[in-house]
Amino acid sequence: MSMHRQNPNPTFSGARTRQLDPLWPIVCPDGLVVLVRGANARVRQPTTFVALGKNRKGHKELLGLGFCDNGGGKFWLSCLSDLKNRGLRDIFAVCVHRLSRFPDAVRAAYPEAKVPLRIVHPVRAPLRYVSAEDFRAVTSDLIQIRPYSNRSKLLTL
Repeated sequence: MSMHRQNPNPTFSGARTRQLDPLWPIVCPDGLVVLVRGANARVRQPTTFVALGKNRKGHKELLGLGFCDNGGGKFWLSCLSDLKNRGLRDIFAVCVHRLSRFPDAVRAAYPEAKVPLRIVHPVRAPLRYVSAEDFRAVTSDLIQIRPYSNRSKLLTL
């Protein structure tokens, strides 16, 4: 990571400043906690904001990156405001985890956007305690949680 900070890749830097299309159907912002060793050899854990989106052609793109020492509501709002300042005016659906103040920040920046909460982690986490013999039976029952008209569509997500 320190090598990338000293000699940033122009493609990486461009992803943080490029102009965005005004409409994105789906945007999935997330916060990742990473360990970073500073110049004084101390390790800190900043939150890394990553925003991925699917454009109108269905292609995934990196929309934004941001770094902060804590991931509170002001941080999330500043990251979403940065996307807005770069041209992103409207989002149909913003898929967020249950991070602190994240849905509130999305509603403040994009009031018309739908904010469905992802349930993947709360549902998937208990699978650690399922035995190998029962795993297939339990996961096949989990498919019933979200009804899809086409089962093959579910398997390709």
